[in-house]
Amino acid sequence: MGQETGTVVKVNKNKIVVKLSAGDHCNVCAAKSMCAFQSSDSSVRLLELPKRSNIPEGAQVRLEYKESSRILAAFIVFLLPLLFLLAGYYVGESLLTGPNGGVIGAVVGFFLAGIVLYWLNRWLSHSKYFLPRLVGLQSPGREFPSSGKKAH
Repeated sequence: MGQETGTVVKVNKNKIVVKLSAGDHCNVCAAKSMCAFQSSDSSVRLLELPKRSNIPEGAQVRLEYKESSRILAAFIVFLLPLLFLLAGYYVGESLLTGPNGGVIGAVVGFFLAGIVLYWLNRWLSHSKYFLPRLVGLQSPGREFPSSGKKAH
């Protein structure tokens, strides 16, 4: 499982906002530009998580991501548009006459994939499956617990 460390910058009644610095893994990520929408500084990401315990502002937290959610997210982002593109090509080739029927269908399929991805993003952003899990909390005088144990 992937882990990141961040700082709690805001605490609300039901949510916390964690500031995550761009790490070495961000440099090789194909979707790194998407994180820039979260903050005006592209080297910082802001992540909103449900508040599960009394976490003070300024606390260091350790977050853990499920590998299965990362694999599913990669499938959705990279393979779903490809599938729509290929399906659009075959539908365009079979329904449209002329030499460019497949190309027109592929463009339409790719456009439809963008719309589907937009709505999937809005729908899945509320899913707890894709959110990281808080596994460690470090406040003054307190160290991170060992990996795999939840913070209190």
